[in-house]
Amino acid sequence: MKLKKKSLAAVLTFTMLFSSLFSIIPVKAEVTDGTNLALNKTVTVSAEYGGNLAKEHLTDGDEETRWSTEADVTQWAYVDLGQEFEMNKFQMIWESDSVYAKDYNIYVSNNVDDWGEPVITKTDNNTKTSEDILTTKVSGRYVKLEITRMQGYPNVSCREFKIFNTDEKYQDPTTNVALNKTAVASSQEADSVKAANAVDGDTTSRSSRWGSAIGNGPDWIYVDLGESLNVNVVKVFWENRKATAYKIQIANTESRPSEGDWQTVKEFSDHPASIDEKIVLDQVYKARYVRLYIDSHTSQDPDGGVAWNTVSIYELEVYGGNPDTKPPISEVLNGIEVKTPEKGDQKLEVTLPEIEGYTVSYNGTDFEQVVDDDLTIYQPVVDKDVKVSFKVTDTDTNDYRFKEVNVTIPGKYSSDESDNSAPNVLPELAEWKGGNGDFVIDGSTKIVYQDDALKATAEALANDYEELTDKSLEVTKGTADNGDISLALTSDKSQGLQDEGYLMEISNNSVAITAQTTTGAYWATRTILQSVKQTGDIPCGITRDYPLYEIRGFILDVGRKTFTMDFLKQVVKQMSWYKMNDFQVHLNDNLIPIENLEDPMTAYSAFRLESDVKKGGNGGLNQQDLTSTDLFYTKEEFKSFIKESRTYGVDIVPEIDTPAHSLALTKVRPDLRHGTNGRENDHLALRDKYDESLSFVQSIFDEYMKTDDPVFDQQTTVHVGADEYNADKEAYRKFSDDMLKYVQDAGRTARIWGSLTQCSGTTPVRSENVQMNLWNFGYANMDQMYEQGYDLINCNDGNYYIVPNAGYYYDRLYDSTLYNLPINSIGGVTIPAGDEQMIGGAFAVWNDMTDYLENGISQYDVYDRIENAIPLFGAKLWGINDNSLEEANQIRNQLGGAPGTNFDYQVPTDENGVIAHYKLDDLSGLTAGTNADITSVDGRNALQLNGKESYVTSPIVTAGLGNDLRVKVKRTSSSSDEQILFESDYGSIKAIQKDTGKVGFSREGRDYSFSYELPVNEWVELEFKNEINVTKLYVNGQLIDTLGDDEQVEGRPLVATTMFPLERIGSQSNAFVGYVDDIRLSTEKEFNSTMSLDYAMITAQSILENTENDELQALVAEGKKVIDQFAPEAAVITDLTTKINDVLNTIEYKKADYSRVDKYLALVAEDLSIYTDASINNLNQVINSIRRDLPLAMQDIVDGYEANLAKALAQLELKSQLNINYVDNKLLTASASSYQKDGSNPSNVLDDNPATMWHTDWNITTLPHWIALESQTPISINGLTYVPRQTGTNGNVTSYAIEVSDDGNDWRVIKEGKLPSDSSTKIIGFDEVTTTHVRLVYREAENDNGSAAEIKLHRGDVPADLTGLQAAIEAAEAIENIGYTGASWQNLQDTIADAKALLNSANPDPNDVEIAKRNLSAATMKLVLKVDSRQLESLVDSFKDYNEDDYTPESWANFKAALDAAKAVINNSDATKDDVNKAYQDLLDASSLLVEVNHKEGLESLINKAESFDSSKYTVESWAKLAEALKYAKEVFNNEQATKEEIATAVLNLETAINGLKEIEGSEGQNPSDPSTPSVTPKPGTDDDKGQSAKTGDNSPVLALVSISTLALAGMWLARRKED
Repeated sequence: MKLKKKSLAAVLTFTMLFSSLFSIIPVKAEVTDGTNLALNKTVTVSAEYGGNLAKEHLTDGDEETRWSTEADVTQWAYVDLGQEFEMNKFQMIWESDSVYAKDYNIYVSNNVDDWGEPVITKTDNNTKTSEDILTTKVSGRYVKLEITRMQGYPNVSCREFKIFNTDEKYQDPTTNVALNKTAVASSQEADSVKAANAVDGDTTSRSSRWGSAIGNGPDWIYVDLGESLNVNVVKVFWENRKATAYKIQIANTESRPSEGDWQTVKEFSDHPASIDEKIVLDQVYKARYVRLYIDSHTSQDPDGGVAWNTVSIYELEVYGGNPDTKPPISEVLNGIEVKTPEKGDQKLEVTLPEIEGYTVSYNGTDFEQVVDDDLTIYQPVVDKDVKVSFKVTDTDTNDYRFKEVNVTIPGKYSSDESDNSAPNVLPELAEWKGGNGDFVIDGSTKIVYQDDALKATAEALANDYEELTDKSLEVTKGTADNGDISLALTSDKSQGLQDEGYLMEISNNSVAITAQTTTGAYWATRTILQSVKQTGDIPCGITRDYPLYEIRGFILDVGRKTFTMDFLKQVVKQMSWYKMNDFQVHLNDNLIPIENLEDPMTAYSAFRLESDVKKGGNGGLNQQDLTSTDLFYTKEEFKSFIKESRTYGVDIVPEIDTPAHSLALTKVRPDLRHGTNGRENDHLALRDKYDESLSFVQSIFDEYMKTDDPVFDQQTTVHVGADEYNADKEAYRKFSDDMLKYVQDAGRTARIWGSLTQCSGTTPVRSENVQMNLWNFGYANMDQMYEQGYDLINCNDGNYYIVPNAGYYYDRLYDSTLYNLPINSIGGVTIPAGDEQMIGGAFAVWNDMTDYLENGISQYDVYDRIENAIPLFGAKLWGINDNSLEEANQIRNQLGGAPGTNFDYQVPTDENGVIAHYKLDDLSGLTAGTNADITSVDGRNALQLNGKESYVTSPIVTAGLGNDLRVKVKRTSSSSDEQILFESDYGSIKAIQKDTGKVGFSREGRDYSFSYELPVNEWVELEFKNEINVTKLYVNGQLIDTLGDDEQVEGRPLVATTMFPLERIGSQSNAFVGYVDDIRLSTEKEFNSTMSLDYAMITAQSILENTENDELQALVAEGKKVIDQFAPEAAVITDLTTKINDVLNTIEYKKADYSRVDKYLALVAEDLSIYTDASINNLNQVINSIRRDLPLAMQDIVDGYEANLAKALAQLELKSQLNINYVDNKLLTASASSYQKDGSNPSNVLDDNPATMWHTDWNITTLPHWIALESQTPISINGLTYVPRQTGTNGNVTSYAIEVSDDGNDWRVIKEGKLPSDSSTKIIGFDEVTTTHVRLVYREAENDNGSAAEIKLHRGDVPADLTGLQAAIEAAEAIENIGYTGASWQNLQDTIADAKALLNSANPDPNDVEIAKRNLSAATMKLVLKVDSRQLESLVDSFKDYNEDDYTPESWANFKAALDAAKAVINNSDATKDDVNKAYQDLLDASSLLVEVNHKEGLESLINKAESFDSSKYTVESWAKLAEALKYAKEVFNNEQATKEEIATAVLNLETAINGLKEIEGSEGQNPSDPSTPSVTPKPGTDDDKGQSAKTGDNSPVLALVSISTLALAGMWLARRKED
């Protein structure tokens, strides 16, 4: 665990160490001619990007190609030379002068499984080409290049790796190669000052110098190095500074150079800066001769002294490198030694080198629970491997390097083969010493805690144990007995358990847990439960367990997607199950590309916490509430959430993200926006209104931190956001510092997003005790943030970002990354796990797909993406011991979800997979609800739902995936308003989805519609099957539609995962209107629909109402038994259906009228190919549902067929017109010079979707680029349409060429030109050409990339189909008007006229001809038959005497609107049957909702009469009833809000009581039944009042949609109105 360390108090032992070792291997093959041994040899690599950046480029001899990993260091590549070779020189050519390896190692071996020590360790390389020569040759077959640090870009990129065996000798760069070599001078003043004196090694003696002859010069001296050597530094030790112009020259000739052989490599035009001058050349040169050439000098030394007209130097030194450079940092690191500890050692002994210019320090151990910050050893249970880290810092440059040393700390016990294996838990146990046998929990086992602080932990263990096993355990405080599990806290820090560790000793008769904290004890309970879940017991042994990292986190964006509090709590439990401990909740955010909206301020945004920031507040500045309306967390529940989560060992880190991602805030305060252009809207105005912006943000934080009982209490780490602010860097830095100060001053730990590399500047931002999310190399580089002092949390987007169903980042994280990739490395930078600033890591889910991008991701879909991630990531950050990824995944699969979680809504099933079967003959298994009951209809019992609030309750709340839900329904209302079949808090299944009228479902704010509309007055069986991503609808056993299979939202797949909400059959708000029967729920399998049998039985029962037939009656009874079965066999269903139909065929009965149905069927064309598949399927569904030969009594069903047919024909949707002037994209394939492998494929230019695009590989910016279209057969073309990307300009072509080819190899240019860089469609015409290959070449483009949204080729020769148009016109003219509405008939005539005009025009466009043919077909198919509106007229007429004054204003307004709408339909000669039916139903509904202005005159008279009676004249019992009725009547009379129903009830009760008065024998009371007594009891409507079913024409029932109960209500109402 990474806790804050203190600096070492003890003085460590220092020693100076220098060593350089090279292996000497016997030579097997010798090549010394300068041949590159690696050329074209096989390369094996750790990673490669592939394509143009493949591993083969590393040895192909081409310095223009390269190998790239597209992955961070450390990376490696090794070359197989084919056999063993001797070698001594290695050359690497990196990507560029700015991108190269900084640190690397080279290994040579004959065994790829054993590389040994590196032969080259290079640090601080700073050149594109790096070259290394060994002092001693080595040999081997395999040569490995290992890159450990990169400069300029985090991913490894190398153009060439060359290997040589040369005669070149290793030259120590710090050796003076001129020493004692031959020196020659232009002159000498005397023999005592000869040239040889300048190379004798004496740099100070006047007697050992060279002096030129007296004169004005020029003068020179050179040294012969004896061979060609590296020359990089020349040191001149001047006697004086007389020289005024001089230079360094070199020559590389085999013998004494002539004057023309000299090359000047450095030149000066002033006196030397000092007498000891070090001249560093611009590069390393190869030379044998080095000359100091003095062009001119003065006789007077500028530093004073005697004037003498000569030049004189003490010494001339030549070096191949920089002699004054300190030893490389790698040598210092190599000097660090750690003594192997022995059992019983209390301290770890280390030896650190003492080298001038460096500081060397102990930097911590990865497991501080084993070796602490002062090198104290806490003895492990068994031997434990740890990494001890050290830090070496260059005191001149502050550059630093780390070294980690693997050390084994001896344990208290030794492991034995007979020991129990450690329990298979995840994360693995840090230490384990196995015993023998197992501890078995039985009925007598108690959980005993010794400290009150552990009570909650003990209870959590008991509760979770019961959840897993259905067995309870007693929890008690005190002393444990045999067979118990005990929990105790200790203050003894010598055990090294620290904040989260625990010691657990397991014997056959006890489990004893010891920890320093309740969190440590809680983690022990997870270990117990995981073991019990897998094996039922706990193996005996001792474990000392603790984490590697302090922060083991998960980040969830709840700002752009709703997540219920229940979901968050389940996430906490799941994290806790795998010992994850940090849950960062991103509480506010908004749509990212808000610039794509016409008004960015309308984009989706949310702030999920309850807030006091309200519209109109802050002196009227607040323009709306801050809190989101679709879902938010109350302050109380979020406060409880934080506190409850701690009991699970999980810290909640609330994040309020500002000053960017702040649209929720700027909607409240638009005056605080940075600007009004695009994303300026979600940036606070820090530059222009800093103080106001800061004050506004801090006032929001105050709500949660500055109250007496704050939501974010003192223990809460508070995240201030500060992500991706791009408006003003210095203002951003100040804001970040102010917000961090605010949080720290409030006594909380502060956390912030890393942005300080991208927002580099001069304004200081505090770092002490500040945690930072490192999310992106470039925004916050790990090394820079480390150096600035931040505590680092690695959540690098390139590894750990999930953006579900976005097409970028990751939809799911790689298991290998989660489990194996070290968390302490980013972008080529590694911070040792033991460093106090490397505190852990986190992975994140970002819900960018919101607003117009929202594509159906549900809470469960998010869980599905983190289900694997939590255990694997948690295991890595706790610490991996022995388990491989495969083994970890096996354990994860066995452990599954945490106790108390049910993300997937699993429900119990029986042995056959049956979850529920509600036959609905009665309410068995259900609970009565509101306004819904079992009723008899069509010869069966069924549940009648009546709309609005109407439901019964099911014991099953919500059922998860992999299930099958079947239900039979009969819709009785034609209303297209939302109607719900099933619902729970999860969502709803709808018979009628709002806006579409289709069957559908809704959950989490998204509505889904299947391509199916329920018919009216017809039974159908709906069957739903749900699985991840998709939900299927079957109707009567036939698959109708699958949601989530091919639908897209903005180019991304629609996700249609849903559970089955079943808590209520019906709804509390908008229930289905109709009947529900036979609900079956089970695990998914194939079932046989019984609807063919249902239909036969319904028909039979209708006929049996007027005909006696014992055989048919018996078959119907048998059918009922079959239908009652959960899964009847197909053969039984078919056989019985056939028998019933056979009997029906023998019976004569009056049949329904299908004439109008047949008239519509006659309009259906044979060829429907011009219409969309969905609308054709809808039409076919209606046609296929038509059952023939129904009896006249079922005319309403036939009328429904007519209405459905008319609607389906009207809804036929023409396909998008394929312009026949374009080549059909289906005939083409696309390829490109390169493409970015994130979904930006070349094929996107052919998908007719401008929201998708092709884009070149981001790493390839060398022009030209191209995208090519290929046809399998030659095509004639004369142009090209290019649609650029619709967002941004990167890759837009500005200079182009059009090329064609017959074979895809030989290309010729047919057109070239320039284009503007914008999103408008570009049309490029050219001379007609016939070819199979066409490509658009990008000669110049934005940012040297290439992109395109769509490309279409123009056909060269397209004939107009005039013959086809003539035939279509003739067919349309042949249609007779058999009673179509005027509008639909006139539309056909107008379409015919337009087609004729086009036919007779000169040279009609071929595409216009195709459109005319389509229009004729559509006009024909959408002819509408006139309907009879007489029943609607009758209903309207029945309300003619209604008086507005009799009703409340609101109910009258609703009624009046429906009445006016009905009159409008009556007056519309083109009204459809649907129009009439809807108007009828709406008016009937509105009339039933009229609320009378309540009159109490009759009640008052009755009260007066009751009060006139004398109680002494009537029996006690009858008078008591009168008194009770009178009391109620007075209460109603005095209630000004009394309803009509309450008044009627009071009158009825009082009249009844008066009429029930019984006189005492002999008394003469008033006659209660006196005819003079007024009677005001309303008379209910009778059966006669219900009348006949309404008709809408052609002797058929009009509105089969109107249920009998609704008609009865209407009849009762009319009867009452007439009486009034």
